[in-house]
Amino acid sequence: MGLEEVLAELIERVRAGGAEALDEFSRFVGFLSVFYLLGSGVGLHGFEAAEWLQLQKWLVTISIEALAATAPYLDWLERQLDRFIDQEFFRDAGHLQNRVMCEIPTLPKGLRVHAISRPRQRVSGDLVLVTPVGREAWFAIGDVTGHGVAAAIYSALLLYVFQLARMRTTRESRSEPLVAVARMINHEIITHKMGNVSFPVILGRAVPRKRLIEVINCGSPATPLLLRDGASIEIHEGSVALGQFAGIAPTIWCRMWEEGDLLILPTDGIVEQRNAEGEMYSNKRLAARAKALSDREPKEVANAIFDALDQFAGAARQGDDQTLLVVRLGG
Repeated sequence: MGLEEVLAELIERVRAGGAEALDEFSRFVGFLSVFYLLGSGVGLHGFEAAEWLQLQKWLVTISIEALAATAPYLDWLERQLDRFIDQEFFRDAGHLQNRVMCEIPTLPKGLRVHAISRPRQRVSGDLVLVTPVGREAWFAIGDVTGHGVAAAIYSALLLYVFQLARMRTTRESRSEPLVAVARMINHEIITHKMGNVSFPVILGRAVPRKRLIEVINCGSPATPLLLRDGASIEIHEGSVALGQFAGIAPTIWCRMWEEGDLLILPTDGIVEQRNAEGEMYSNKRLAARAKALSDREPKEVANAIFDALDQFAGAARQGDDQTLLVVRLGG
């Protein structure tokens, strides 16, 4: 007996009012979906994605026939598919994305860094990168337009573009390399982008041997902070978000750091998080909370800021991807 005949027989038994037949039909469809997805390797390679979509259409058609016998099945099928997709694909994708972005490599002596990225959905459209460049360390933290899978794909592409631009800059130019990188990324987005993509991003560079820190805020509503001796310095220098206009001319914020300075780089999902009354967490609240943490280690600072953010939001849902990068300069 073929697959269609087996399902047709189950549907007839469901229509006849058999509760056991409904359970059997539900399990059969669920197992078939899982078996086909994992057995064909679609989840790993995408080689037979078209066949998978065709099978899903066929299963939906059959399920509608079963629905004529009992309405609760549709809710069950939706829950099962959502749970399967979450557990078998997006959970692993989110875990891999977090490892790629938030596991910090070995940096030059005198720099300690911690990053946290918390997606609004199963995967994040935020980007965070920490990379050693000789005796320097470079940072990038940004927010691609949108949420979910599409934004996550753009984020991965921009991570790659940033690395290419950074390597090209370090080979070809030592004059304001952050500005050069911002311009290269902007050019790539405008030249090759699909759809209306904008990329608010904060770029940073630390040079321990010169005790130098440079930052460019390219259109991020979240204001980077430098904490020094209990005071906070807001960093506004930069440009519009990348990918909007050609020929940008970013301005760069440059300071000599003092031992123990703390650099805080957030994405807009943190400062624009709302509570039940509709108030935003805001740059002001972030700065106030950060000032009280200026003597803590980067991981403690990041965790404490997220704790304060959650307390502020209360029962309100997370509105956007939320990412935070904390850098201790010396000390």
